[in-house]
Amino acid sequence: MLIKRQMDDDLKDLSNLLDDMEKGCLSMLEKWLDAVLEGKENLISEIFDMEVEVNRCQMKVDDLVWKIMALYQPAASELRILIGAIKIAEDLERVGDEVCAMCRRTVELANIAQLEFPGVFIEMRTMVKTLFKDSIFAVKKLDPEMAESIFIADNAIDDAFQTLFEWARNSLENKIGNTDNILAVLSMGRSLERIADHATNLAEITIFMKKGQDVRHHCLKF
Repeated sequence: MLIKRQMDDDLKDLSNLLDDMEKGCLSMLEKWLDAVLEGKENLISEIFDMEVEVNRCQMKVDDLVWKIMALYQPAASELRILIGAIKIAEDLERVGDEVCAMCRRTVELANIAQLEFPGVFIEMRTMVKTLFKDSIFAVKKLDPEMAESIFIADNAIDDAFQTLFEWARNSLENKIGNTDNILAVLSMGRSLERIADHATNLAEITIFMKKGQDVRHHCLKF
């Protein structure tokens, strides 16, 4: 019973670490949105500081998972949780990387407060934020139905990025607007699309942890 209680305590600590990472990444994304929408470039340095803590949490997650595996001989259902935790932490860390990449592009924008973003980029920002929040909720609640809905939403974001790409190409070909700004917006759009991909990964992990099913590359047949 003592060993079981110790494992339960460590699993709770693991859950708390993932919760800190989820909150940290979501806060980073929201702060970046404020920096872009309202020209609050002072938030950029805060975001970089937050990424350091997200990275630190990922290392703690990895260490704690290996400790639990080594000490407690977890059952199959618990192993899925542990494997899922490592994968979740990896995707969250990469979300943090993409937010920081967008911050660097934001700094490059000329006269950000006066910049008129294309409508599809504004839509992408809202869609990705919602999708990422939903993926976090799905993981926390181990909700496979919400996880499956994320796959469809990700397709819409892929379509939006293609539209953004076409806008950038047309703007460059016709010499409309500031070239550096156009390329920066396109780069941020790519990062948003990648964050949506990581949200999709979180949805896949949710289904694996709950049902033991691997739904990655679901179009493949073996």
